[in-house]
Amino acid sequence: MSNDDGPRLRSLRWPMDPDAWHRTHLVPLLQQVHLRLPRSGLHSLRHTYVSLLIAQGEDVRYIADQVGHSTVKLTHDLYAHIFGKTRVAAMRRLDRWATLLEE
Repeated sequence: MSNDDGPRLRSLRWPMDPDAWHRTHLVPLLQQVHLRLPRSGLHSLRHTYVSLLIAQGEDVRYIADQVGHSTVKLTHDLYAHIFGKTRVAAMRRLDRWATLLEE
């Protein structure tokens, strides 16, 4: 690809610096919305997105589809540590409900 491929491409440096997009686009965008994720990139945002979906109790199939995982098992295996925390919270909610029934 040459630097004559249009005005948008002329601003890119070749060979591409893999951190350039992060530094020139992602970090300023995060700063605009008052988020500070130092040295994090798109992968960190993806992990945060999945973690928030799990914490909300979204269906694992939905989550897997959202992030393009080939199987639900892959999603569950990658995020097992987060699913474990949501199970504890679910059991606490169930316990509170059961306590109300006993009264």
